[in-house]
Amino acid sequence: TEDKYPFSKFDNDREGRFHVGDGSVDIAARWLAEMREKGADATLITYTNNMRRALSARVREFRGMVAAAEAQQVPVVAGDRLLVLSNNRATGHTNGEVFVVERSEWQAPTKLIGANEVVAVKLAGRPETMLIPMVAFSEDRREFMAFVQMHVNAWDRAVKAHGEDAAANMNLANPAMFLHADFGECLTCHKAQGSQWAHVGVAWD
Repeated sequence: TEDKYPFSKFDNDREGRFHVGDGSVDIAARWLAEMREKGADATLITYTNNMRRALSARVREFRGMVAAAEAQQVPVVAGDRLLVLSNNRATGHTNGEVFVVERSEWQAPTKLIGANEVVAVKLAGRPETMLIPMVAFSEDRREFMAFVQMHVNAWDRAVKAHGEDAAANMNLANPAMFLHADFGECLTCHKAQGSQWAHVGVAWD
């Protein structure tokens, strides 16, 4: 109840639960940020994507990721955690996986990609560089799918007309390398199924 877990304090050692009253997420987010800085195997689980996004945003602020992104003028920086939102069969990325970013940069413009529309990221433990359109961070999955489909259509036309090797040299982005992802400092209970951590906080509003 709200009386047992007041907004002004929490007892994570005993319960591992946070009540984020009045829409505030700072208590839970600061706990996770501190656990990350200690190198602890920890995560924060919540019920809705809206709360997941709010918590992840605050954790990124507390960890200095937002300031680093502004300084580097790129939306995703080394150390960021990205949550895969859709399967990518071509590269084997699975819905619900979380990866840590090793490096990132803006993808150079192509025939279908304008400047600052897609960020190229190297994920820890993966050999390939993935492409994440800015529309992937939208709450509407249809925007991401429409963006990818546009590239699929252009790629398929180029392959049919010139062959795959030639298509790769036609200043087109390979749609197989697009990744549907969002910041994943925190997870919904749905995405967290099947995973385990040494320290888990649960936040609800």
